[in-house]
Amino acid sequence: MNAKLLPRMFAFSLACFLLLGILPVFGFSTPTAAAETKVVSFTSPAIPATVGETVTLTDYAVMISSTQKAPATAIRWSSDEIPLKSGNTVTPTARGVYPLTATYNNIEKTVYLVVKGKDETEFVLYENDYEDVSSFADLEYDVIQQSNVNNCKIDVKDGKLVLSAQSNGDYYIRTLLPAWLGDFADYKIESVAAMTAAQGATRWMGFMFRVQNSSYPYYQIAARNNATASNGTEIALRTVQDKWEVQYAGPFSSALSDHAYHTFTAEVFEKSIRYTIDGNPVLSTSAATLSDPGRIGLQVRGCELSLDSIRITLQSEAPKSSFAAVEDPSSNLVLAPSVVAEINTENALTTLKTALNATKATLPATAVFSVDKNLNVTVGSVKQSIEDTVKLLDRRVIPAFRLTDPSAANALATYLKEHSILDVFVISESADALKTVRATHPIARAILDFSGKYNQTDRNLPISDLHAIRSATNACGARICLLPEYLITRENVLYLQKQLMTVWVTSESTVKGHVSAIVSGANGIVTPDYAALSGCYTRYFEKNSVTRVPEIIGHRGVPSLAPENTVEGSLLANEKGAALIEMDIYLTTDNVIAVMHDGTLDRTTNGTGNVESYSYEQLRAVLVDGANGFDAVPVPCLADYFKAFKGLDAHLIVEIKSGKTAICQKLVDLVEEYDIADQVSVIAFGTAIQTEMKRVAPELSLGHLTSTPVRAGSDVATATESLLRIVQSYDATYNPNFTNLDAALIKAAAHRGVTFWPWTANNLADIDKLFFAGSHAITTNYTQYFSDCVHHVATEKSTYTVAPNGTIDLTAVATTYANEAKVRNNGTLIFLEGDDIFTYDRGVLTANASEGTATVMLSIPCSSPNSNIYYLSTMPFTVTVGDVSAEESTTAEEETTGGDPIGSEVTTTENEVTTEAPTTDPATPSGGCGAVIAFPAILMTTAVLCGTSVLLRKKR
Repeated sequence: MNAKLLPRMFAFSLACFLLLGILPVFGFSTPTAAAETKVVSFTSPAIPATVGETVTLTDYAVMISSTQKAPATAIRWSSDEIPLKSGNTVTPTARGVYPLTATYNNIEKTVYLVVKGKDETEFVLYENDYEDVSSFADLEYDVIQQSNVNNCKIDVKDGKLVLSAQSNGDYYIRTLLPAWLGDFADYKIESVAAMTAAQGATRWMGFMFRVQNSSYPYYQIAARNNATASNGTEIALRTVQDKWEVQYAGPFSSALSDHAYHTFTAEVFEKSIRYTIDGNPVLSTSAATLSDPGRIGLQVRGCELSLDSIRITLQSEAPKSSFAAVEDPSSNLVLAPSVVAEINTENALTTLKTALNATKATLPATAVFSVDKNLNVTVGSVKQSIEDTVKLLDRRVIPAFRLTDPSAANALATYLKEHSILDVFVISESADALKTVRATHPIARAILDFSGKYNQTDRNLPISDLHAIRSATNACGARICLLPEYLITRENVLYLQKQLMTVWVTSESTVKGHVSAIVSGANGIVTPDYAALSGCYTRYFEKNSVTRVPEIIGHRGVPSLAPENTVEGSLLANEKGAALIEMDIYLTTDNVIAVMHDGTLDRTTNGTGNVESYSYEQLRAVLVDGANGFDAVPVPCLADYFKAFKGLDAHLIVEIKSGKTAICQKLVDLVEEYDIADQVSVIAFGTAIQTEMKRVAPELSLGHLTSTPVRAGSDVATATESLLRIVQSYDATYNPNFTNLDAALIKAAAHRGVTFWPWTANNLADIDKLFFAGSHAITTNYTQYFSDCVHHVATEKSTYTVAPNGTIDLTAVATTYANEAKVRNNGTLIFLEGDDIFTYDRGVLTANASEGTATVMLSIPCSSPNSNIYYLSTMPFTVTVGDVSAEESTTAEEETTGGDPIGSEVTTTENEVTTEAPTTDPATPSGGCGAVIAFPAILMTTAVLCGTSVLLRKKR
């Protein structure tokens, strides 16, 4: 080696060691990494600062457009408002907003140094209480629209900014705050305001933001004079076409007509908008399409707005929903029952804590904790506060507080309200306690517990008792009834669900108990062993298993086959499989309730004019047009329906179309006259009608109709919160237009006890989409699409005995929506216990041992209206190897549902099995019996459930 190279090589190596920091023995160390550069965003061009603290501007890169970033090292800073030291540091001495100029490649971008006081937590962009403002001219506001200068005025009076446009319902004013605020898109706007006059209940005031070009498009949060209406509050977009697009609407708890001042807040960040009134969330979205910076403003329409103060602060992150992001367990079920953990032992509490701290663990949707009279959460010997309990669940599990002492209801409700605990259940056996909670904190979901109401010998509840459960639950504002394990029968659950109720059940901690609760079709299952329950959802059920098929609502009867809104058409709809019949009502001049969809007679009758301009006798002379072989008949009254349907297995869904609130009491009087309350529920669009119905008949179930459904987007928790704000106002089910429904939102709402009853799906693809999303009912004009689809399956008996090494025929009875029953032998035998004792093939059960007992159920493949496969399971039953002669002849329905099968009077025929596609009428929609179903090889055959006439169903 050349000796002259050695010094050079040594020097090079030493330099490498120094650079790599691997010579600590010589006192060298690795250089500290440069501090991460902060970025001033394009939609929030602000640098937050605190009085007395130095800010180094060279730490900040700047987005000079939505796509171009100026590097921190390449920016030259300057300001005419605040001194800069050495051109790159600033130490503010007073709170305020100071414009800075960031220059990059001859491009200038205004950035705002937003300085807060040392004790403040928010960075204020703009605030004004108008106390020191003598006139509107003193403000840097721009009036951009004013419909009538002489009658629409803007002024400052008594320390308040007043926009007056109340003398005409169509008058309006729009004004914008200082223009520099238009450099921002992300902010929180807090305004204390009142509507001090209005030209009608629908007139509104709004707070605009992201206003483009000092005109439109823009977003707005608005409130109407009657803020309790279904569209009493709105998040709306004024489009580029200068048209309104109301994206979200919902009610507030009180009207603005009392002239009271409220705090209206809009939290706006990127695609998220959260609208609250007095700290209570009313609407929110995470799918805002207009996210560009824009100005902030106020506007009124047909009313007077008095603005006491306005405050705008930096918004640095998306507003967080207080609703839990529930983690669903793996499941093969369509809309699996919500998993509810009863935390009643210290071991259960420890298990839940461990699961919450684990990276991957099974979690319940809801956890139930008992609360004593001192508002302590008590689990065994452990006592903890409600605050610690909510903090523990970390918005991953919904808290449910069980009132062990009903007298604590008021204190609990007050606590929940004051601490804005919105995503919460309250459980009690006391209806009065729940009523107290709901009166104080309406967003809380109440659950009426019937565990101590009946004896364990009362498994088969009569209709009168089931109706009493429904009435008591509705009357206290609960909507969710909790049944004990000994009342879990499919018939009990189904009866209550048909009456628009949400049914939760308690489950014993056994496999059979869990599976029985699942197959019952319950909406939620309460158990201490929630992990075992969750495991059942995949272990014992095939993909697309359905435990609660959607009920069918015959929309105005069955208009595709018979004249709409006639008794004759509605009876046909029931015969075709609609267990629920919808009709629309108005009030005649002599206070008779008439059935008609439109407000006028013109479309469906030989008459003309408004329905409510006729007396009943005049209407009887008007004939509904005949169709499909049906004769023309007089316009029916609601009493005609009550006479025809009383005692049938049908539930009447009465939609109040009239705007006259007097119709509510007339309806209640008629229900009482015919003693048919157990067959009637009410739905309505009008919130005044809904409010009146809850007043005059709180025990009746109510559905909230809407043509503008809440949309989930990417933020399901936020959408769920918006949805709950709506339905909790009226203790109602959610009955939206079926379009754009989100399965994720249906599932999230189901965890809160909210059921979906969409209208009106008539296309087979749409119907199947709703079917497999878990809709609780489907409103349609084509009930016949469901006639041959299987509604439920059952075994003949609940216990079977097989001789040692012998065989028995073991089949299921599949009952269709149209109430025709067929024997099915093409099921799969699911073993809950004893899977080595028997084998099963095509309806034949063989004993493989000389003794033993197995707990099993049959899973039966079925075809949806659009020929997609779903699976229905029988209730679990037992099979024993033993003396066949000693077998008791106990039917499955006697033990599991109490006597007559669901649907009661049915036509039963032998099973028909085919391997060829049957000939079908081309006009008949596909699905049901009209298609060959490709089952797994083990099933081999296709059961064809083709039937002709069926009997009208009688109630048990």
